[in-house]
Amino acid sequence: DLHKKYLAIIIMDNIEFIEENDII
Repeated sequence: DLHKKYLAIIIMDNIEFIEENDII
């Protein structure tokens, strides 16, 4: 399902964003 794939990409981007904030 394309919608779930798009949602997974958003979640992955959020995880990377949180990890970058933890470094700072």
